[in-house]
Amino acid sequence: IVDQVDATRIVVRATDETRNVETAVQKTFTYDHWAPTTTVSAPYEAEYLTAFPLSSGPFTEHVSITGRVAVVALKDFMNSYWTGAAFGAWAPASAWRPATVWEPVASSSWSWSDAAFSAYAVGGTITDPRTYTVYARGVDGTQNYNREYNANPVIAGLGKTFRIDPFKPVSKATVPAEG
Repeated sequence: IVDQVDATRIVVRATDETRNVETAVQKTFTYDHWAPTTTVSAPYEAEYLTAFPLSSGPFTEHVSITGRVAVVALKDFMNSYWTGAAFGAWAPASAWRPATVWEPVASSSWSWSDAAFSAYAVGGTITDPRTYTVYARGVDGTQNYNREYNANPVIAGLGKTFRIDPFKPVSKATVPAEG
């Protein structure tokens, strides 16, 4: 027989056929069926950057305060994903990159930076500005998630697109002509 149920506690007691009643037993638990909310607030949509310092945003979870995880996927203009060393085809195990969740506040935040991507974005063989899109995925302490792990993040959308242009402009006077 269930005597009482509330948001975090259930109290039960049994009664046998001779109407003997046991002492009530209670169990406290947390029921969390809500997925966390993770959004990208930096860089902002269509932002132009000269380098990539980090990506960040809010991580909101009202029930499971501990055990939260955030990951990000970074897509380039060729629809390839950053794997930690290079861009490649979508593969969840390498494309979702670990981010830091700043907890244990209910409305906390996440951040992601990657020295290898930062170096790649402004150096090496890149000869023109590039466009990237960053996606965030959050998982709470009870494994509720706000974006599928295996699905390509483009399907769900909600990424932020930004452009990295590390090249200084070059000016050349054409009028008046020399001489």
